[in-house]
Amino acid sequence: MEFFFFNLSKAYDVLDHKILLFKLDAYGIRGLVKQWFKSYLCNRKQYIEINYMENTCQISEKFTSALKEMKDGVPQGLVLDPVLFLLYINDFSTNIQKGRTTLSADDTNIEIEATKANILNEK
Repeated sequence: MEFFFFNLSKAYDVLDHKILLFKLDAYGIRGLVKQWFKSYLCNRKQYIEINYMENTCQISEKFTSALKEMKDGVPQGLVLDPVLFLLYINDFSTNIQKGRTTLSADDTNIEIEATKANILNEK
């Protein structure tokens, strides 16, 4: 038995909004609720701000990046975000024909049984 582990680093950052909204529609989320999700995901902007203080000289500086539109990904830090990601990848296991998958927020495990390595390569 072989196990494959996938750690989808930056998974929340690359989620395609159009695909997610299509999948929400397929799950029966339509109308006003779907519009709410669309407004939650699309046309978001963010910037990064760093406050730096050097202890020895009491020097303080603030660095702020430019405001940037987020075209992909889900906002992070809320309970809703992992749920949206799981809805996004929920159909992943239907495309794995000869293995058993376990999905979690940003990790996926695929378990494949084979008696010999060359059989495993075929699966």
